[in-house]
Amino acid sequence: LATSTVERATGLAFDENTKSSDITGASSLTLPGALGVETGDTDSLENTFDDFDDYNLFHKWVKGDTTSFRSADFRVWSWVDYVYISGDSVAHSTTQTYSKRIMVYVASPYMSDTLRYSTVYSYWKFR
Repeated sequence: LATSTVERATGLAFDENTKSSDITGASSLTLPGALGVETGDTDSLENTFDDFDDYNLFHKWVKGDTTSFRSADFRVWSWVDYVYISGDSVAHSTTQTYSKRIMVYVASPYMSDTLRYSTVYSYWKFR
């Protein structure tokens, strides 16, 4: 579930402002406080998402199917932030950068631990 969420997110545009055109600098990206769904997107409906940071504050329940695939119920949620690389560490940034991180969490009433996955997604422009 977490891997699928990360793969769906990284398959989208980096930012709302990079969907149809290039940007001139990081300051042209969405402000950190505005990361998340925009007009036309619906929280928890991934098929309405059109850029990576729409996954900020995303959440859903994946219900087990007791008929064809016996499984537990899982809660999936995520958040997205801007980051910068410092040495061998990824650090939170309070301003726009060319890199965003997604943290995806998966939990279940039947699991004693919450699983956490993350990846960094960067904006690249090739000419």
